[in-house]
Amino acid sequence: MRKLIIILFCLISTLSFANHIDKMELRKQYYQSLDNKKLADDFMFKMESISVEHDALLLAYKGMAYFLEANLSINPYAKYTYFKKGKSLLEEAVNKNPWNAEIRFMRFCVQTSAPKFLGYISNIETDKYYLVEQWKGLNDADLKNKISNYMLTLSYFNDSQKINFK
Repeated sequence: MRKLIIILFCLISTLSFANHIDKMELRKQYYQSLDNKKLADDFMFKMESISVEHDALLLAYKGMAYFLEANLSINPYAKYTYFKKGKSLLEEAVNKNPWNAEIRFMRFCVQTSAPKFLGYISNIETDKYYLVEQWKGLNDADLKNKISNYMLTLSYFNDSQKINFK
């Protein structure tokens, strides 16, 4: 009985630790792994090992891990499979928390950079409008900077619209 209690305590401690992820660190790891297969694989492994179903932002980052794998994969079938899984997870995250600017930014980034033939473009305008409206009120300086840097490089905005992100 005593061994069972110790095992349960260790299991609960591990699960509790996994659910207290530093989201700023997670964001940092994601951006570091954008063009690095090893770091992308490490990020995917990390996202696979934590429980994400109750946290929309973690769910979105898990979806982004699949998009990374799709982007860095050589096999066309694997690329498409990873893309579909990432899309499903990201859409689930948006549905769970449609007012989260970081999640909407992730979807906007994917939809503006994914090949058009995949057909994942239906929310570009609504996410663009949402991000323009929310940008000035964001308290997260790092996220605000990432949004600004990305938006200023896009052709989806004219010069007068880009002024909003400076």
